[in-house]
Amino acid sequence: MHWFTEPYAIAASEIRYLVNRNKESDVHKEKYRINQLILFNIIFMLMYSIFFLGSITYIILSFFVAWYGFLVLVITIPMMVLAKAVQKKRYLSRRDAFIKDDPNLINHR
Repeated sequence: MHWFTEPYAIAASEIRYLVNRNKESDVHKEKYRINQLILFNIIFMLMYSIFFLGSITYIILSFFVAWYGFLVLVITIPMMVLAKAVQKKRYLSRRDAFIKDDPNLINHR
């Protein structure tokens, strides 16, 4: 279950971090970029929710319809894996560089 809820926990902690950072920042350009990242995290959670709910719905429906209801998992599970990889490996390492508009701050993990 942790595997499915981990992106929500990361996005929620990111939103809290960004809101606090937005309050501390005095630079208008940084505030604008922080607000963009907050919106990105909200949209990311909505997108991940669509895949997550689609997976659960089709698992339940496959018990009533037929076994081929499980074939939707061939699409939703890889998309969830891809979304998690992008969030962990690309977004988190580039967040501060995006806010400061400095490509030298990219943290390669």
